[in-house]
Formats: sequence, C-alpha cells, structure tokens
Amino acid sequence: MEAVLNFSLAKHCEAILRNAKEMNGVKFAELPVDLLVLDEEYQRPEHSWRQIATNWNDMLVGTIICSYRDCRFYVIDGATRCRAAKFLGKETINAIVYTDLTLEQEADLFARQDENKKLVTQSEKFNAHRVAKLADVLAIDAICKEYHVKPVRGRDIEGVFLTSITAVKAIYAAHGETGLRWAFDVIQGSNWHDARGGYSSTILYMLKYVYGQFGAAADRALMLILRNTQPYMLVAQAQVATGIPGQKRALITYIEGALTK
Repeated sequence: MEAVLNFSLAKHCEAILRNAKEMNGVKFAELPVDLLVLDEEYQRPEHSWRQIATNWNDMLVGTIICSYRDCRFYVIDGATRCRAAKFLGKETINAIVYTDLTLEQEADLFARQDENKKLVTQSEKFNAHRVAKLADVLAIDAICKEYHVKPVRGRDIEGVFLTSITAVKAIYAAHGETGLRWAFDVIQGSNWHDARGGYSSTILYMLKYVYGQFGAAADRALMLILRNTQPYMLVAQAQVATGIPGQKRALITYIEGALTK
C-alpha cells in the first residue's frame, strides 16, 4: 500500500513539473502547500509567520523558491510564508522550482540567497509609497513641498534635499504634522534651510527630541542657539563639550543642557 501511495505521489509531482512553465532553465509552478517541506537542518526557526498570516494578501505573497527531490518540494526561500499559508489552510502557492539539487546544494543556496539582492533604500521606499498613495507618506510629501524641501534625490540636481527620510518619518510618527512643521520652522527660522547638514539625520533627531521634551514653546530659545552657528559646527561643538563621540547623543545632550540653564 505504501508503494502505491509513493507511486501516486511521484506521478502527481511529475505532472506538476511537466506542466510547469520554464524560463532560462528554471521552472515556475503553482505548488500544493501540503507537498512543501521545510528542512530544519538549515531553515530558520519559526518566527513572524503569524504576522504574515494576519496580513495575508494573495496578490502580495510573491514567489517562494523550492528544490524538488524525493517526491517533495523543499523550501529554500519563503519558509515563513509557507508556515503562514499552511496555518491559513491555503491550497497552493506560486514557486520557482529547481531540480536535481542535493541537500548540501540547497543549504548553500539558502545561505547565499541575499548576496545578489540590492536592498531598497529608504528614499526608494518613500518614493514607492508616494506612488502607492500611503496616507502618512503623502502628508509628509505635502509638508516638504510646503517648505520647499525635496524628500527624494532623483534626477534633480538643484534644490534642498532631505538627508534622512527615516528621521523625518520618525518625527511625523511621534508628533504628527504639527511636530514636523515645527521642526522645519526651526530649521528655516535659524537660516539653516540652505546650510550644509541643515536637514541631516542628527539635526532632525535632535529636533524630534526637543519637541517631545520641551514642546513647541522651545522654538525661540532653540533658534537663538542655532542662528549663531552652522549645523556641522554645532555638532562638533557638542561632541567636544559633552565628550560624547556619537553625534546624535552628543547634540541632544548639549542642546538639552543649553535649554535647561
């Protein structure tokens, strides 16, 4: 009976591979989830699949990578998605399928899967989210236009650009539109709009901290400090005065001391 089952499984798998689309020697197939195997010898331990299951979207799942051997499809890339799919009772998932790989070759491919991938930058993500019309990104983009700051350096070579999208998003997440406008008002009120490093990560995180700790009323006292220097000079002065090598921590400590005198 077991031999019959194995024979049927082999026939089923062969049919899947036979009907798979092939491009440049690689097969593309819709694989039954119950035929997927996660080899615990090299796969990641279980993590974060519940979050993927909660936010599952068939259109956004993408394609996993598998290796076919021993009448099974061993998952090389996409284990977390597979765990979520099994939990949700999904019947199939799209996959790239390699054949004739050994276990050792699978493990090596798993280890090297990120080597030829270029990470998406925060600026590229911001631009994509702007196209996708995410509400917070559109709000930040509108404020940047209002203050004549360009959030993403594309083909433009002229203008004032943000050095850190991440810092701006952090201000917006913590303090909303009011806090971000306040930060830009302080920068421009200090005549730093065109200054080198005026919109740097170090300066923006300092402004986020000041707004959170001292509130909007600290703007005048802060601008009195900033107007007498330049961003890079202030950061250097803060490091010397505090003895703290990290730029952000040194600047926050220095400004906090100046505002509490």
